[in-house]
Amino acid sequence: MGAPLTFRRATVSDAEAIVAMFRGAHVSENVIAPTLERVREKFATSPEPHFLVERAGEPVGVVVCAVYDGWLVEIRLLVASVPRTGVGRFAMRETLRWAFGAIGAHRAYLEVRESNAPARALYESLGFVLEGTWREGFRASDGTYHDLCAYGLLAREYRALIECEPAG
Repeated sequence: MGAPLTFRRATVSDAEAIVAMFRGAHVSENVIAPTLERVREKFATSPEPHFLVERAGEPVGVVVCAVYDGWLVEIRLLVASVPRTGVGRFAMRETLRWAFGAIGAHRAYLEVRESNAPARALYESLGFVLEGTWREGFRASDGTYHDLCAYGLLAREYRALIECEPAG
C-alpha cells in the first residue's frame, strides 16, 4: 500500500510539482495543462484554494477550487499523477471535508468530460449527482469539442453519506 497520503494547502513553491502532474496521458486528454508561469500567476493574483496530495513528501495529486459567496464551492480541477492508486478518492474526500466542514458550504459542484468514465464513477461513488450535460462544453487542446457532465453535491447529501460510512 505504501506510505499514507496527506492533504495540505499548496503554495507558490509547489508550482513546478503541480505543472509536472499534468504530463501523464490520462491527464492531458481530459484537461488543458497550465504553464508554470500561469500557475505562479494564479497564486499571486487569485484566492482560489489549491491543495496538494502527498505520499512520503512527494506530490501525487492536486485539487483546485473556487469559493463563491462562502456557500458555493466549485471543484475546478483534480489531477492524480498516477491513475487508480486511491489518490483521486482521497483528494476528493479531503476536499469535500474542507468544503462542507471548514468552509461550511451548502453546495459543491464540478464538471467532467462525459468520456472520462473513471472520474465519473469516482464522483458518483462519493455522492455527486449528475445534473446535466453541457453539449460540447469543453474544447481540447487539439481544437475538438467534447460534452461535459455537470455534477453537484449538497451539504445535507454529504452529511447523510458520511453518517453512513464506517468509522476508521
